[in-house]
Amino acid sequence: MIQNLENTIMTRIKYLFLVVFVALTSQVISQTHFTPVWSGSPTQAMNIFLTSATYSGSQLSSGDEVAVFDGSLCVGVTKLIGPVSTYVEIRVSADNSLTTEIDGFTNGHAISYKLWKASLSTEVSNPTITYDPASSSTVFTFMGTAFVNLQFTAISQPILNVSPDYQTVTSNAGSTSFTVSNTGSGTMNWTATSNSTSWLTVTSGSSGINTGNFTVDYTANNTGATRTGTITVTASGTTGSPKTVEVRQAGGSPNGPVFTTTPPAAVTIAENTTYTFNFAAQDQGANPSTIVYSIQGTAPSNTTINTSTGAFVFAPNYTQGRTTPYSITVRAAKSNDATSYAECTFNVTVTNVNRSPVFTTTGSVATASGKYGVAYNFTYLATDADEEVLTYAVSISPVPSGAFSISNTFGSVGLFTFTPTFADDAKVFIVTVTATDPNAAVAITTTSLTIISSPTITVNIPTLSFGDVLVNTNSSPKSYIISGSNLSSNITIEAPSSFQISINETFGFGSSITLNPTNGTVSNTLIWVRFSPATAQSYSGNVINTSSAAITKSVSVSGTGGNKVTTSSNPDNGGTTSGGGIYNSGKNIAVKATSNKGFKFINWTENGFSVSTDSSYQFTMPNNSRALVANFSDGKGNRSPVFLKSMPDTAIYVHNVQVLFKYEYKAVDPDGEAVIFKLDSGPEGATISNTGLFTWIPKTTQAGMQYLLKISISDGTLTQTIITILKTFSTIVGIKDCDFIVPFKFDLEQNYPNPFNPTTKINYQLAQDGLVELKIYDLLGREVAVLLNEFKTAGYYKVDFDANILSSGIYICSLKTNDFSKSIKLILAK
Repeated sequence: MIQNLENTIMTRIKYLFLVVFVALTSQVISQTHFTPVWSGSPTQAMNIFLTSATYSGSQLSSGDEVAVFDGSLCVGVTKLIGPVSTYVEIRVSADNSLTTEIDGFTNGHAISYKLWKASLSTEVSNPTITYDPASSSTVFTFMGTAFVNLQFTAISQPILNVSPDYQTVTSNAGSTSFTVSNTGSGTMNWTATSNSTSWLTVTSGSSGINTGNFTVDYTANNTGATRTGTITVTASGTTGSPKTVEVRQAGGSPNGPVFTTTPPAAVTIAENTTYTFNFAAQDQGANPSTIVYSIQGTAPSNTTINTSTGAFVFAPNYTQGRTTPYSITVRAAKSNDATSYAECTFNVTVTNVNRSPVFTTTGSVATASGKYGVAYNFTYLATDADEEVLTYAVSISPVPSGAFSISNTFGSVGLFTFTPTFADDAKVFIVTVTATDPNAAVAITTTSLTIISSPTITVNIPTLSFGDVLVNTNSSPKSYIISGSNLSSNITIEAPSSFQISINETFGFGSSITLNPTNGTVSNTLIWVRFSPATAQSYSGNVINTSSAAITKSVSVSGTGGNKVTTSSNPDNGGTTSGGGIYNSGKNIAVKATSNKGFKFINWTENGFSVSTDSSYQFTMPNNSRALVANFSDGKGNRSPVFLKSMPDTAIYVHNVQVLFKYEYKAVDPDGEAVIFKLDSGPEGATISNTGLFTWIPKTTQAGMQYLLKISISDGTLTQTIITILKTFSTIVGIKDCDFIVPFKFDLEQNYPNPFNPTTKINYQLAQDGLVELKIYDLLGREVAVLLNEFKTAGYYKVDFDANILSSGIYICSLKTNDFSKSIKLILAK
């Protein structure tokens, strides 16, 4: 109890001492930031003394204010004149309960403190509070005393500071600058704006982040009086914002030039337009002179001013648009004293004018054509005067069935592609392509696109079957009809191996044919196909008909190569035979002989040799033909004579001059009796001698005919007959003039003319009868035409070769017989 009393007495003594000390050693000036709830002299209700006060570790300085708050109510404040090195009193008022207003603290409420940091123009709250242990109360107490140490901490936000607070300049036109800084933390975005735009303009650095400088330009002050302009710097969400600084300009001589008309401080015009303004100024001197106008500094291109009238013109072109304004200064000077002048500075902002793109001549097309099934491509190209990247789009009317698109992959070009389908054939489409710049300016071009029918090849039948054909012979030709439309190239026809084709039924067979279209069309054309098997087997393939971009058409061809089995009776009336025909090798064959009444079967012979004594003869078909004779006896032991050599079915060309055709038959009688030859039927004029020499000189009237040549042999009792078919063809060959009919050697003469276009004559001669091949080959050895492949008698011949379907070049003509071959070179020059 005694100790508490001592503490109370010491506190009172300390308080009385401090009151005297503060009164004698401390001076507190009036505050400017915090406003206490009371005015005048407060009701002294509690004494709070600062023993120390710091901000971010440093002592507070002159001009800083410390205030005491009850909630949001300021109940006491002091403004320092220096660091708190001694006790500083804060006078705190208590609420007067006898009045209706609240004019002080409420007993028992918590005490809080705030700082106004003058150098930063920043208010700081929530300090660290430490009370003297002798007065540790943290609440307001009527007639209480507190000794407190306050530690304020810098706030974590930007703090705007602009220096200096003002700049003093002369009356002449010029510029000056200010510095902006962020003395707090975080990012500060600031903007400087002039409040005196008639003569004071922020010309550079009008905005920035955290730290920077901005420059202001001012015009000459010829009024004779000082003028002050202000610039406000603002930074949203920043302590110390806004901050206003000043430019204080001295007055100049009132006797110099003065502008009487000036443009707005800020002007906005568009590119490719013209801004005009007539400046006017007058000399205020006692003896006024004329005014000379000029543009100062670096003016933008396309600016002029009339030096006498002050007529100003700025006509920016399409390249001068920008967001930063152009600063233009116009000077009005005395004509007799260039140092006496007035200046007017104003800003002109030139806005960008977007120019529309334009399609180039080569990057657009008015009309075009395409084919269904074939992609149509075109590269559209537009240019943009502002050098902006263009975006292409496409639409087609009516909407096609085929897919279409336009690509922007390669920059400012549009790669258009359209693949029409069959449904689009023969239609006209309007293709609309747009090129759009980033500012939505559009260029449009249209193309009238006609889809023409694609090349087409048509054949009337899909299949040709030749059945069984004797090996190493030619079948009778069969044909199909081909036609083409909308063709852009020739039709090429190619035959598979062992098949030949021609546009003529009787000659010109080869492995390929070329048909030339007329105005894109090949009319119905007969294509003849023949089958020439080399071995006894089955053959199949396709005759391929092609033309560029047309769908290939194929004609399936098939046939069987076989060897021939012929059966005959000896004598003819001795009996009948069956089982002959054309067969593949390896096949099981059965032939049968049946004797007539009065005759008896003896045996089967081949080439005069007995092969079987069984009337039903079975064998496996070899890889060659067989001529079997069924021999019969008349019951008296007499046997019929046998043919050893007979004429096969033969085709003969009728000449335009008479040419002898001859063939010698040979026969023998098994019993050694004499054999008599007889011509039973044949063409008019034909004869056969007793020794078997058949002769005939065909007449031109007999061309194009078919004759049944029937030759019989007899021993006087028994007879055997053989039948041969003779065909004659129209006159296409002739003979060489000579004094004999049968030449003594084989030969193939050089064609004439050579070079030729497109026909030439080929002469050849045969010393013996036999199978003759006359063929044409290209230089790669490919067979291109067959002029002859048949039995010919000895003699002189001439063939007309038509190469209309072949291309220009060198070809080889080859003649082959059993005993002779020769080749010559043909030159086709179209």
